[in-house]
Amino acid sequence: MFYFISDFPMDEYYQNCGNTYRLIQKPWKMISPYYSKKQYGENVTCKWTFIGDTNCTPEFSCRKFELRKLDDDCSTEYVKVSDGFGGEQSFCGKQTFEKPIRASQGTRDLFVEFKSAEDAKFPEKTAGFFCEAKCSKNIGELIDRLCGIQNKDDRIVGGEDAKMNEFPWQTAIILAGTRSPMCGGSVINDRFILTAAHCFALQPKKVKAEAIEVLIHAWLLDQTLKGNWADKPLGELGSIQSSGYNLTKVTDEQEHSQRFKVAEIINHPLFTSKYDYDVSLLRLEKKIDLSAADAPTPICLPGPGQYEQTFEAETPTVIGWGMAADNAGGTTRVLQKLKVPVINLKVCQSWMSSVLTQRMLCAGYENGEKDACMGDSGGPLGYQQPNKQWKQIGVVSWGEGCARKHRPGYYSRLTELIQWVNHHTLDNSATWCKDTKA
Repeated sequence: MFYFISDFPMDEYYQNCGNTYRLIQKPWKMISPYYSKKQYGENVTCKWTFIGDTNCTPEFSCRKFELRKLDDDCSTEYVKVSDGFGGEQSFCGKQTFEKPIRASQGTRDLFVEFKSAEDAKFPEKTAGFFCEAKCSKNIGELIDRLCGIQNKDDRIVGGEDAKMNEFPWQTAIILAGTRSPMCGGSVINDRFILTAAHCFALQPKKVKAEAIEVLIHAWLLDQTLKGNWADKPLGELGSIQSSGYNLTKVTDEQEHSQRFKVAEIINHPLFTSKYDYDVSLLRLEKKIDLSAADAPTPICLPGPGQYEQTFEAETPTVIGWGMAADNAGGTTRVLQKLKVPVINLKVCQSWMSSVLTQRMLCAGYENGEKDACMGDSGGPLGYQQPNKQWKQIGVVSWGEGCARKHRPGYYSRLTELIQWVNHHTLDNSATWCKDTKA
């Protein structure tokens, strides 16, 4: 439960639990009960709504935050901040808020809930929290250019070659100094690349930002080889004869690729080895010049009110340089694209022994034959809207083998993760392209 710094007594504090506040200029400061004096109490629940307007986007931050950490997912005792449309973050334990949590521009509201557990022992020192909600400053510049527009110039199994620069938001994440892909990603603004957390978190050794680079406008890459590989016909064990395997290698200059160093890898803090919360952001050392003639086009992202969309009526496209077959000896050199229908998650669960979560999206073919595969990880799954803008709805995450019967691909569902993405990317210095929200 929060109480606002107006020094009212605890009985009045309980009476005011659950109010709605319209933010104008004055911030609302919140502290936990008995802050700095004694423990905040057991079995307390309280909810607040903070409403903004066209001139006020609410944001939530804490100067001091230390609750009990009773479980890994902060489901027993927590402060939960949500946008009211399915996107939410829960906090427990000791936290440092380096950046505030902002409401999306589409909703302009924030919902805050505090819950303390019952019958759980307090440590000798549990500080509680000192937080506030206020109107945020400018959350980034919008330029007069639409996101998700394909260029007019002309690990996917069973896919076809993409045209050069057909998907101008596609990126290759490579080991520094090479042109061999380790994962894919997508440009979402001039500072950040959206990709998968398992590309970095599940490696034998921790991947550091300086060890990787991002290639934009890449099409023909060098192969990333695995295990025993050989020059055998495509489909045989160890074959490297995927699309473009024997083409002459090209340089960044020859392909007009743009190479960027990575300043920071930001993995979702709740990512698990079972691929839940499998999303990551790469913050680039320098900005992408979105006004340049050869600039990439960021892909559009889901809005805050789309968490209930299943996308089961869509047949989105997945793109990447992943292996062309389950038993291939290396990645595909030419960028591939493949349409994969979205399948109801309950149907996919009936085929799997693994537990699927609401943060996963299932897409592919019941009988296999076509699928994303190793090397496509982190790449975008998206579809073209009626207004011709492409929207990304998933991030290539995992699967059991590639293109097997009753073993479709699984993608991180962005409608469930968009608040986390917004929290880390709505940076004052970031530049975004417009989305008409059609």
